[in-house]
Amino acid sequence: MLVHMFGEDKQEEKQQIWKGNKESSNNEEQDVNKLKSREESKEKNIVIGERTDKRQRPQKNQEKISELEKCKQKQRNKGNNGGSNNSIKSQKNKEKHDGRERKRNKEKKEEKLGGLIFMCNSKTKPDCFRYSVMGVSTSKKDLVMSIKPGLKLFLFDFDLKLLYGIYKASSSGGMKLEPRAFGGAFPVRVRFTVEKDCFPLSEAVFKKAIKEIYNEKNKFKTELTVRQISELVDYPMMVFRLRNLLAVCYVISLLVVTKCLANVANGRQTHIA
Repeated sequence: MLVHMFGEDKQEEKQQIWKGNKESSNNEEQDVNKLKSREESKEKNIVIGERTDKRQRPQKNQEKISELEKCKQKQRNKGNNGGSNNSIKSQKNKEKHDGRERKRNKEKKEEKLGGLIFMCNSKTKPDCFRYSVMGVSTSKKDLVMSIKPGLKLFLFDFDLKLLYGIYKASSSGGMKLEPRAFGGAFPVRVRFTVEKDCFPLSEAVFKKAIKEIYNEKNKFKTELTVRQISELVDYPMMVFRLRNLLAVCYVISLLVVTKCLANVANGRQTHIA
């Protein structure tokens, strides 16, 4: 009896162990299946993701290409605008440069030799007009020898302090032109003709027009620039016009005063009568 019971217990125990083993095996199978399903879903997701990427790649590439084209277009536009701006700036710079060049050329032209003042006195002046030549000593040979026909000339009488002109050179500078002039003195000479017959100017007048040619010793240079010639010619004319205007004003004022005095005299006579 005890043996039979022990045998039954043993069988039950075996059955429970078997059941437990079966259940554990089932659980393991379920876990394996779960893992497989997870892996399969992962693989499926990967495959789906790859397919979606493949589908989206052309669109993304197209978007990138369009963005690159837009950037290139912007750079082109910027380059074109920059080019136009640079061309405008270069044009302005060129105009400024040309303006400066013209100004420099004008200043150079004005600083070029425009004329010469020759000296004379009461003894040499008659020969100047008799032979139509002006002369200097050999110390100024280079200056006079560089004279070309057409250069403006003036003659200053330092005894009378009067400037005569306007003359112009009718020949180039040379040696001993008109040998009889000046008794052989002042051998470096130039022939001249009258360009414009003007009244002689006193030094007090022309000194105001060309102050810069005077030095500290109150002596003036004989070389004149184009600008100085213009000032020398224009200043006396301006003074002459001003004097004429003042004279006219003076005459008008005298007439007005005379008329007023006559009216006052007539009024007194009427009152007395």
